[in-house]
Amino acid sequence: MEQSLKKCCYLYDKHFFVWDSETILWLRKKQHIVGYLIGTSQQLEAQLEHWTLPLVLSHEEALLCYYNDLLTFYKVSSQLFPPNYETKNTTKKNDYLINSQLLTNEELVSYFSPMSTSTFTKFAVFQDVWKKGYYLTSGNKFGGDFLVYPGDPIHFHARFILTIVNISQKITPLQLISSARVGVAAKKKNLYASFDFEKLPKIADKQFIGKPLYLGFHWSDFQKKQRKKRTSKKNEMEIENENEKENETRRKIEKEKGIKNEKEKEKEKEKEKEKERSINLQEEKEKPTEKEKEKEMIIEEK
Repeated sequence: MEQSLKKCCYLYDKHFFVWDSETILWLRKKQHIVGYLIGTSQQLEAQLEHWTLPLVLSHEEALLCYYNDLLTFYKVSSQLFPPNYETKNTTKKNDYLINSQLLTNEELVSYFSPMSTSTFTKFAVFQDVWKKGYYLTSGNKFGGDFLVYPGDPIHFHARFILTIVNISQKITPLQLISSARVGVAAKKKNLYASFDFEKLPKIADKQFIGKPLYLGFHWSDFQKKQRKKRTSKKNEMEIENENEKENETRRKIEKEKGIKNEKEKEKEKEKEKEKERSINLQEEKEKPTEKEKEKEMIIEEK
């Protein structure tokens, strides 16, 4: 990463602090590093809801920033103060630091070391999940090492409870059952992870040779399956009943249509008969009577 994009982080009393608000927003939005605020406001002293600067980075987050050259690390000797941006000698925010000393690469390596295989495994998995675009926070509340979020924790709920184990560690059925029950209660999926190192890593190398291993599972409830089967059977019965009702309605409609057609045919027949009757009546009216015939005969004789 370019030198101009590097921000400042202060080491004091074995903790890493970030005082700049722009750096905190940059870490959260661009780098998916959350940390946790520990400062309190002078106006809101007796409360535990709203926290302010500084931001404290966890051990994995600080090591992640060191491995990926995201921050410039300083050591505060006496008191922890943010940079004085109002001094006349400063040209940039990161140029002038009060009571601080720039940490060299060797000093940072000596601070982070020694690291056991379990801590290396934890950080290697943390970095692999972080590179996939997820947010990670502490998972102590749910019995895991980390909570994995698909986006910013302000807008999203955690999707996984991540538990880190060594590659040679055995997972007992009791551990699986307990973690699965917690995951079901919290509506989260359980994820066990480890890292298979080809050789022992070193902090100064800033890389891991190996591959991560993940095992995901969720609680399968036998009663829920039975309920699903029952509901499926009920649904089948309901569908059959609905089909029977539809067939009955169709039959009724067809019968009604047949009755209507028969009535219409009868009406047409009656109309034809009436027409024939009217025609016959007209013909009979047009025929001359016997008296008219006699008169015609007399007229012809004359």
